[in-house]
Amino acid sequence: MVIGTDIAEEAHRWDSFDEIQRLAPPIVLSRQGFSGSASGDSVIPSISSTQIREAMARGDEDLVRAMVPPAVLAHMLDRSLYMSETGGSSS
Repeated sequence: MVIGTDIAEEAHRWDSFDEIQRLAPPIVLSRQGFSGSASGDSVIPSISSTQIREAMARGDEDLVRAMVPPAVLAHMLDRSLYMSETGGSSS
C-alpha cells in the first residue's frame, strides 16, 4: 500500500490499522506541502481523493480526467462512484 506523508500522520486514527499494516505494509512517499518521514525520494502529486470525489459529485469529468488515469475514470463511471444523485456526472 502506498500512502503519502499526510496520510501516514493520521494512520493511528484508522480503524484496524494494525491489520492493514499486517496485510499491506505501507510505503510512505513524500507529499507536496507536508512534512514527515518518507520511504524514498518519490513525491505524490498534490491531488487528493477528496478533490476527486467532490469533482465527480459535481459532474466535473474534465477535472477528474486531469487527476486520474483513463482506466480509473472509466471504472468510476461504470460503477457510478462518487456521483451525486442530483448533479451526477455527464459523459
